[in-house]
Amino acid sequence: MLRHSCMPYRGYSVLLRVATIEPTWFEGEEQRRYIVSWTVKKEDKPLQDKAGIESFTESSRFTSVGGALDFGERRAHTFVDGIVAASARLTGRKLA
Repeated sequence: MLRHSCMPYRGYSVLLRVATIEPTWFEGEEQRRYIVSWTVKKEDKPLQDKAGIESFTESSRFTSVGGALDFGERRAHTFVDGIVAASARLTGRKLA
């Protein structure tokens, strides 16, 4: 399993994990497939503070590690954008 830490995004840390699933065979060639999961944690929360962590595994299958990482990071950023927008609505702040 490959682990990759992304640059902090809007005050959140993002950790991606890519795992190889059982290879498939296409026209006599083995083709690997990958799945990605990601974890989002508020940067100011200690790692052991489970309240500051959300984790998801994507159901999509990818043909490359790079494709899985790109997709996982985009999905994590979208999730964080949703958290920030919801927080702004609750507090009445405007988004930057």
